[in-house]
Amino acid sequence: IAGTPFAQVHVDDCDYLSTAALWMGQVDKRSKNTRVLVNAANFFIHRDKDLAVDFFKKALILDPKNQDIQHQLAHLWTLFDGHEEQALAQMEETCKGPDSEDLFYQMSGLPSTALAAGNIDTAISAATKLLELSEKYRTNWNYGSAVNKAHTVLGRVALKNGDIEGAKRH
Repeated sequence: IAGTPFAQVHVDDCDYLSTAALWMGQVDKRSKNTRVLVNAANFFIHRDKDLAVDFFKKALILDPKNQDIQHQLAHLWTLFDGHEEQALAQMEETCKGPDSEDLFYQMSGLPSTALAAGNIDTAISAATKLLELSEKYRTNWNYGSAVNKAHTVLGRVALKNGDIEGAKRH
């Protein structure tokens, strides 16, 4: 379970530095193992985002089509102020492919990420696509959240454009 939330060491724990050193040792020994790289990235995600990005990128070099790693890197970029464009680019990469339940999950963050990056057209397009996918997956546990996220973005865009009635509808 190393690398899962159950095995995390909080950034203020006195054992953080020794655990970080152990992770670095594992990365050195197993630098071609994507699971080790991803788990190490997840360990460092709150304390050393740059190192986490580096580990995710190395994992993607080894497995460039791994959408889970792409999605995790996209999420990490959203945690960096000033990196909205990187977050959007990475998230758009994860949202390619045919309609599927996986795409439905991955698309959930795209509208707000596009809006944060200032790309209004992509925000609208992604929100609209998310609403279309929501109708297809109405019984999915993520349905309500996805609909809320899409309408929130569309409402914010309408408000930004001075369309108060449109914002109210969304």
